[in-house]
Amino acid sequence: MGNRQLVVLAAVLAGLVAVYAWQQHRRNASPRELTAALAPADLARRADELVAWAPADPKGARLRLFKQEGRWRVDRGFPAPAKAARVEEVLEALAALRGEARAADPGLVGRFRLKSREAFHVEVRGGGERLLHLLVGKQGPDWDTCYVRAAGSDAVYLADRNVLGLFEVWQVPAKGSPDPKDWTELTVIGEGRRGVRAVAWRSAEGAWRIAPAAAPGGGGATQAKGGPAWVYTYEGPPRRRAAGARVRDFLDRLFPLQAADVEDPAKAAAFGLGAGAAELRVDLGAKGEVRLEVGRRAGEARKAWVRTADGTVYRLEGDWVPRLPAPF
Repeated sequence: MGNRQLVVLAAVLAGLVAVYAWQQHRRNASPRELTAALAPADLARRADELVAWAPADPKGARLRLFKQEGRWRVDRGFPAPAKAARVEEVLEALAALRGEARAADPGLVGRFRLKSREAFHVEVRGGGERLLHLLVGKQGPDWDTCYVRAAGSDAVYLADRNVLGLFEVWQVPAKGSPDPKDWTELTVIGEGRRGVRAVAWRSAEGAWRIAPAAAPGGGGATQAKGGPAWVYTYEGPPRRRAAGARVRDFLDRLFPLQAADVEDPAKAAAFGLGAGAAELRVDLGAKGEVRLEVGRRAGEARKAWVRTADGTVYRLEGDWVPRLPAPF
C-alpha cells in the first residue's frame, strides 16, 4: 500500500473518529449545552411593556401590557389593571426560553410558519429599548415546543416552550390577537366571607351594616357554624335587623367581589359615580378597609358600577346587585 493510500485512509479514520466523538458529545451533553438562549436573562426584571399580536387580526388589534406607576396595566382604550401574576409568569418564561437551531435558510422560513404575516409576534420593551421581538411559528414535534425566530433574522430555532400557549393561541396563522379582557384583573376584593370583618353601606336612601354579633359580656364575637354569627342592621328609616344563615349567605354571594368588566374612568359620571353616589365600606381587618364608590343607573337594576381608590371603574352584574341598597 502506497503512502498516498495511507494518507487517505488516515484522513478517513480521523473523520470517522471525529463524527463518533461528536455523536457521543451530543448523546452525553445536557439539553442546555445543545441550545441557545433566545432572550436576555434579565428580561423579566427590565421589562415595562409587552405587546403581542397576530398580523391577520381583522381589526389590527394588539394586546398591550405596560407598567404605570409600578403596576401592570392593560390597554383597553384606557389603562386598566392587568393580571400582574400572569404577566410576570409570561415574562419569566420568555426570559428562560432556549432553542435548538434548526434552519438558517430564508427559503425555509415559510415551512415553519414564520413569515412575518403569518407568525405570531411577541415584543418586549424596557426603558425605551426593545429587549425582544420574537416571531412564533407552528408547534414543534412535542406539545410544549414551537418554532421561533428573532425579527430580522432567518435563523429558526425549536424553542423548549410553547410560546403560543402562554397567550392561549393554539394555531398559526392566528385568526386574532389575544383578547385584552382575558388579561384584565377583575377581582375587586379577593377575600371571601371569612376574610371580612364588617361591611357598611350608605346612600341617600339609607344605610346598613353587617358585623359579627357581640358575645354576651363583651367577650368578642358570637361564633356559629362556619364562622361568626353575623348581624345585619338597617339604619332606616325604618330601623330593622336580620341575622342567621341568610345574612351569611348574602355575604357569600358578595365576596369575593368579582367584576364583569372595567369601564373607562373618563365616563364615570355616566355610571352614576361622583356627587350623590353610594358608598360601600369593607373592613378586612389587618389588611385595612376598602372604600368603594357605587353608582347605579335607572333601568339597569342588575348592574352597578364601583370606583376604587386608584380610580378604576368596575362594572358589577348579578341578581344580588338590586339588593345592595337594602339586602333584607
